[in-house]
Amino acid sequence: MAIVQDDTSSANGAGADTLSWAHTCTGSDLMLFVGFGGTDIDEGEVTGVTYNSVAMTKVWDRTQNTYNSTGWYLANPATGSNTVIVTMVNTNTRYMGGAISFTGVDQSTPVDTATEGATNFGTTVTIDVSSATDDLVIDGVVSGDQDPIVGAGQIEKIAEMKFGSYYSMSTEAGAATVTMSWSGGGSTTWSMGGVSINPAAAGGATTVPQSTSYKLSRMRLKDDFIIFMKKVRKWFKEKLWRYQCALIHRAT
Repeated sequence: MAIVQDDTSSANGAGADTLSWAHTCTGSDLMLFVGFGGTDIDEGEVTGVTYNSVAMTKVWDRTQNTYNSTGWYLANPATGSNTVIVTMVNTNTRYMGGAISFTGVDQSTPVDTATEGATNFGTTVTIDVSSATDDLVIDGVVSGDQDPIVGAGQIEKIAEMKFGSYYSMSTEAGAATVTMSWSGGGSTTWSMGGVSINPAAAGGATTVPQSTSYKLSRMRLKDDFIIFMKKVRKWFKEKLWRYQCALIHRAT
């Protein structure tokens, strides 16, 4: 089953211990991925991410020179519009976040092991992510004063900026090894992570449309009724035959 992008959303903020925004999930075999980047944040200081009040799982957490990038996922998220909430311990920050939902994702093992990377005062940052054909690689990068330029083969999905700091996310089709890279026009600090998303098995869980389900239910009810009436008719014939036999016996 192919992994298909469902929806994207993003937000930015500063000076508070939470960042929240709305995101809508639709479809089957769903997974929601949230990336977050900020400044003056050490590893472990992004304490949690929730969607519809359900805790998400962290897959990477990398800080370089106070620039932090984290990635989080949730399999089988609630459908409809719900709220993403990122919680931090440090309020002296500027931060940005993005959410991307996908359909066609393996529900038991949605992602593999993440890869992290960073550059201190450089023009580029690169990581090599272990993946596979039919997988999809996703990454997130935070940078200082350089607007990130997405690498070859990647498709930029999220781009946020707050007070001169930047955060971006992208995806690229899976292969044995997928190189994810970002660059800028000048030197700055970069921190990033990436991970491979696994597809649901072919012929996996499917959602039957309500109209089709209704028709199937009607058909089953009709079949059950026919079987029931045949049994009633058989029972009635047997009773009638026994009654007729009794009348004949009495008459003789």
